[in-house]
Amino acid sequence: MVKTKEIFSTRIKEARNKIGYTQQEVSDEIGIARTAISKYENGELEPNIETLSALADFYNVSIDWLVGLGRSKNDNDIKGKDRNDILKELEKSAKKENIPQKIAT
Repeated sequence: MVKTKEIFSTRIKEARNKIGYTQQEVSDEIGIARTAISKYENGELEPNIETLSALADFYNVSIDWLVGLGRSKNDNDIKGKDRNDILKELEKSAKKENIPQKIAT
């Protein structure tokens, strides 16, 4: 069984790489030392709850996902999606339910 600490280190690095930031850029944006970010990603250090929350907010993912308790990266299905993605999903649902109105983009 994979441990939460291992999952966290993998997912925190995955989240950073997905947005294309360096550890230093994340450090500058949220005020966490670059060395701490490196240690989180290498499984050498675990963040406190405030830092964990700041990281989840910055990466736009749920804390549950970061620590391996959730399958979804986000707390809900629309968090992290842009306006056009949401509108497309609404239009698709409306069509499926035979709702004739088109949502304005």
